[in-house]
Order: sequence, then structure tokens, then C-alpha cells
Amino acid sequence: MQSEEMKVVAGRGATIRCEVFGNPPPKVEWLKNGQQFQSELLQSSTNLAYLHLREASVEDAGRYTCIAANRAGEQRASTQLHVIDGDRARLECKVEGHPAPTVRWLRGGRPIEDMSNFILSPRGETLMILKARRADAGSYSCVAKNAAGETEAGFTVSVFTAPHIEESVDQNPHIVQGKTLTFYCPVLGNPDPKVEWRRDNLPLEEDPRFSILEGKHLQIEHAQKEDEGRYTCHAYNEAGVLDTDYESEVIDVDVPYSRINPLTYSAPPKFHRTGESVYEVVEHEAVTLDCAVVTEPKPEVIWYRGEQPLYLAGNMALSPDAMVSKKCKVGAGSSVSRNRFC
Repeated sequence: MQSEEMKVVAGRGATIRCEVFGNPPPKVEWLKNGQQFQSELLQSSTNLAYLHLREASVEDAGRYTCIAANRAGEQRASTQLHVIDGDRARLECKVEGHPAPTVRWLRGGRPIEDMSNFILSPRGETLMILKARRADAGSYSCVAKNAAGETEAGFTVSVFTAPHIEESVDQNPHIVQGKTLTFYCPVLGNPDPKVEWRRDNLPLEEDPRFSILEGKHLQIEHAQKEDEGRYTCHAYNEAGVLDTDYESEVIDVDVPYSRINPLTYSAPPKFHRTGESVYEVVEHEAVTLDCAVVTEPKPEVIWYRGEQPLYLAGNMALSPDAMVSKKCKVGAGSSVSRNRFC
């Protein structure tokens, strides 16, 4: 079975797996908190039984036990499932005293100045964080005081955040054949995301030329033409999943191409075709921003959203001719092209 503890944010999917082997094939029974558990969510296949929660709720939390039994004996394995309410955090500070104490809340040892995301109960004993954000993580304390004295209780708030990337990354790396090809995936999140690298949606095949550094760098030494293709950084934690795609290019050193030999003919970039300057689209519908550039050598095209380089999120795709397709409403964007030599 999986690890003894599993955490999932409310509303996210979760799967508890239980591998079973035996002769004759064992029958599988599930318990939840020690009680027999039957559900249409229970499924099985050869040597595998599993419980799949499409949208976990707080009520799904508990200890799940998989029992595999045949006439030769019985085996059990358990997983404790924690379901975390991804929106709200409730801090309670039960106080007693005579006269009735006053209660105040501190964050990081200082009074909470911005209460727009918080609600206090009438007596101040409960502090509710309405929609937990990364900025709300940290230490909190409840201070109760009356004429007889003062007491304090501390809390630590951890906010789970899905994997995300906050800096610009090169999603179209290219390198001269024989050099080292590098993919960079600076993914962040809480808890720290786990990263798996894939090629064409399949796990990477073992190759002594491939190395993964700290999970965030994939390096291919002595890159060859057959190393070209789509690579994916698959990052996940209890709060969500992020897939970042990369399209690599390995330049054949035997081809007299201007990106390899800067002495060949070159010209500054020129826009051959551009789309509209303002797009009005229906939310969740696809929109394509057209920016065709002609020049020699082939230029590098960089897209911007506002003043920042555009990070291609999961709902965006960049075509070989530099058009961007996005399936939702987008803000102002622009593109800049420049010749690039290798």
C-alpha cells in the first residue's frame, strides 16, 4: 500500500492504492476507521485495488485499511487520509478568567493590521482566515489579559500552494549537436513539489547521458538530433499539479546554417504578418495572437504580457511560427523579435 499518511486539499482528487498478490487470488475488503466500507468509488484490476476520490471532502478523512485474504492467510495495510480545507483556517483560543479577559491576536508577534481577510468572533476567541493565501502562512498568537495577569497561546499556519513557476524559463531550448542540452523547471509550492521528467508523455528512458539535478534541471550531455522533441516537467504536491512543456532543437553541425555560422547572410527581423492590436473574446474560448516574422537567420521571438516576459501556462501553446494560442481571456501582450546566433 502507499505511505501510511496521505494529505489532499479539499476538492482535489486522491487515490489510495493497495497492491495484492497471492495464490489463489485474494479477496479484498476495505475498512474506514475500523468499520466495513462499501462504495462505488472502490475499484480493482489485476493485483491492484484502489479507492479513487474525485473531489475529496473533509468527511472523506479517516484511516483506510485494505484487507487481502485467501485460504493461506490475511494481510492488512492502512493509510491515514488527511483532507485539508483549502479555503479557510480556524484558530480557536478558549480562555477563562475572572474578570473576563480581553483577547487580542498577533501575527509574528505584532498586531494584525489588515483584517480584510479575517473574521473575529464576538468575544475574540476565534480567528477565521477567510481565504488562505501564501501570505497568510506564519506564526499567530492569542493573548488573553485581565487584572490578574496575562497568558498567551501560539499557533502555526501552513498554507498549501499548488506547484507554480514565478520566473521566465526558456521553453524552446536549442543547442549545437554534441553540446549539453539543459531544461530548467524552477517550480515552487508548499509542500515542496515532487518533479518527474517525461518525454512525449512517457517516463524518460535510462540513458547515461541524462542527469537530473535537484529535480529542477534536466541535462542531456552530447545532445544528438534524436534527442529533439517535447519534454515535460511534471510537478505535483498535495495542492495540485503543474505540467510545463519544452520543445527542444538540436542543430546539426554539418548543416551550414546561419545560426551556426554568423558570417553568412543575415537581416534584421521584420514583421510579415500581425494580428489585431485588440482582441475581444468570450471567456474560456480559444484565441490566437498572430505574429509572423520573416528574416534570415530565423529570429528568436519573445512574448510579453504587460512589461513582463510571458510564461506559457498550461492553457497556452506557442506554434513554430511564433503564434500564441490561449484558451481564456488574456491581458495586453506584445512580442519582440531579435536575431540569435549560436
